[in-house]
This record gives sequence, structure tokens and C-alpha cells, in this order.
Amino acid sequence: MLQIDSRVWNQIAPLARDPVWQRRMAMQHEPLVAELEAMADRLRAQGVPSIVVLAYQQAAPLLQERPAIQSFLKTNPQFREALPEVLSVNEAILLMVNEHHLTVSQTRVLRKLLAETPPA
Repeated sequence: MLQIDSRVWNQIAPLARDPVWQRRMAMQHEPLVAELEAMADRLRAQGVPSIVVLAYQQAAPLLQERPAIQSFLKTNPQFREALPEVLSVNEAILLMVNEHHLTVSQTRVLRKLLAETPPA
């Protein structure tokens, strides 16, 4: 989520459907960083590699809140590159593999995370 300024997420938040992502999108920068660090700590404690945590935090909101993001982009097309449309878990995986050079085992872990509901 930190790939884009929190003020942009703040504008998307009212359009979000999932209450967990909506709450995160509505946060100011410092609380958002703390929230994402706490999530990262929980995921790493479960054995999730740090690079997968980062990829998850970038891809999950793009995938899970796609309708809200696409609605926002209709009036804010300048953010289209930073907020690419992600239509499926496979697309999210491809995007993150290309960006982070994930291994096969890391890709499997990311796929599992993206298929689940967002961690609280």
C-alpha cells in the first residue's frame, strides 16, 4: 500500500467494500505504516518471507478493492500507472513476480495469501 501516497488511499476509502481495507485506506501515513508493520510482523511470525509480505501489501488492495480503485481512476486517471487494474489472483501474482522476482515457493505463499480474506 505504501507504493502510493496515503492521501490517495484516503480518497479511495469511501468507495471500498471490505471494511478492513476501507479502514486501512482511510488512515493517515504514520498509522498506516504502523498497521502495515504490525501485519508484516504477524505474517512473518507465521513464516511468510518478508518479500512476500511486501508483495502482498502491494497487490492485495489492488485485487480486493479493484471496483473502488477503478471508480476512483475514472476521475483521477493520473494514478492509473501506480494503481494498475488487477483482475485476478494470477494477474496479481504475475505483477508481483515481475516486480520482486519471487521464487516459485514465494509465489505459492503469495497465492495462498491473496486467495484469503485480508488479515485483520
